[in-house]
Amino acid sequence: IPLMNPDRGLLPAFVVAAVLILYQIVIAKKASVDKKFESITQDKYNMLVKDGVLNTDAMLLTRISRDRVFSQLRSHSISHLGMVKRLYFEAGGTFSVLSAAEPKPGLSVIPAWDSELSTALHMTGNGKVCSYCGKENPSGSMEESVSCLNCRNKDWVAAVTNRD
Repeated sequence: IPLMNPDRGLLPAFVVAAVLILYQIVIAKKASVDKKFESITQDKYNMLVKDGVLNTDAMLLTRISRDRVFSQLRSHSISHLGMVKRLYFEAGGTFSVLSAAEPKPGLSVIPAWDSELSTALHMTGNGKVCSYCGKENPSGSMEESVSCLNCRNKDWVAAVTNRD
């Protein structure tokens, strides 16, 4: 507003900016030496994907949807959960992806309506995975009575791998 209103002057804007910058510097210095203070002011990181399976509890805690997780993975050129060792939601609101050294079959992160891309990228792997979280069905059964041990979902799909 001071820049738009000539009778106000620039000094109040510079004072507000200086106070905010000083506040950030003090918070950053204190957080770098005190872990408890850092946890209070910066929060902690959360692991959203572990070994190719969505961590639904962490997703609820951070209020991050499955579609948002899949979007982040696609932005890192990951086409299925079996390619992910870890996905962290950092305290600053960013995502960190660690790719698996040896990708395993997993749940596709390509939207179901884009079957053309999915067919071009994937081939059906061995086994079945939960259609929500990607946890492997140890029995390989697709019966509706079998619930996922991770998210209690009863829908199973064929795992996919990348075409070479």
